[in-house]
Amino acid sequence: MISGESHAALPLRVSLAEGPAAVAEYVGQVAARLAPAYPHVDWREARLRPLDAGIMNYVYRVEWPGQTFFLKQALAQVKQADRLGPDLAGVPPARIEAEWRALRWLAEALPPSCRGQVPAVAWHDAENRVLWTEDTAPGAASLQDRLAAGDCDLQAAENLGRLLGAVHHAGIGETPPLWGTWEADAANWERFLRMRTTGVLARAELPPEAERAVHALSEAARRQARRGMVSHLDAAPKNALVQPDGRVALLDFELGAAVSDPAYDVGFLTGHYRLMGEALPALRDAARQAAAALTWAYRETGPAVDSDWERRVDRYAGVTLLYRLYGSSPAPYLSPECWPQVRREGLRLLLEGDA
Repeated sequence: MISGESHAALPLRVSLAEGPAAVAEYVGQVAARLAPAYPHVDWREARLRPLDAGIMNYVYRVEWPGQTFFLKQALAQVKQADRLGPDLAGVPPARIEAEWRALRWLAEALPPSCRGQVPAVAWHDAENRVLWTEDTAPGAASLQDRLAAGDCDLQAAENLGRLLGAVHHAGIGETPPLWGTWEADAANWERFLRMRTTGVLARAELPPEAERAVHALSEAARRQARRGMVSHLDAAPKNALVQPDGRVALLDFELGAAVSDPAYDVGFLTGHYRLMGEALPALRDAARQAAAALTWAYRETGPAVDSDWERRVDRYAGVTLLYRLYGSSPAPYLSPECWPQVRREGLRLLLEGDA
């Protein structure tokens, strides 16, 4: 693996949106730079495959005999910006550099047993805003796919909770800002706090007590936000890989910051467990048990929690359900038949918690 430092600009400027021919030319140039660090790789021919990267980036999987990499590029404007709220549409392409900073930090700060559970940086092309990472978990499936198939593994949930706790705890108070300054990190955290809390109010037509709960959550989050903690801010099942033996890996730190409420990532992830449980009623009890297992496993490795932490986890989980119904990035796997139940469960968690 290369040191993880940012590297000199390549003569070719590239947009991964231009398609395989442009990507192949670019990949060939970078391969010449990577070769000394990967002597086991046969560099004669690469297989390129574009991946569905959602609305934020362009991503390719690049396979050589002996090694697979993922390329992610953030362009000046996110896809479908016209239909997104300003908080999401306005995330700058510097998010690729923020992810590079996060992964470089975690490669040193995580306990040795966890370092293979986040992507290893192979190359950071700052000029073209492309991040190359190694394939972290060959043969693994996303947690979202596992859940959609009815597989709700408690061991995987516990392992994911411990990993998320270790990420939060790594060097807490010492992590440098991911967005260049502490003010920029705090602004990034505030952007996602707005998007996933008050941002749902206009569409959701929540009852007055729910609106008050959302505003109270935002205020409590600001009071409890920690400086110097690597937060993910998009900890959802699509960004967690589960291997057949239950080991997990956490991907996609590009929206992260070093300022956040420790309950945020946990609530966002457990909320997605709950969401799949409401979308697939046969999975409901197992999904709730997995959410509880993840929460308690997080306590084993995460930073010390305050007395209101678990209550905020529940509230974030409730907001996550409502956000996936009414926010700017709705969950495509929710059928209209389950919308009323998802709304009821989201409001219950927001107002009552998991009592």
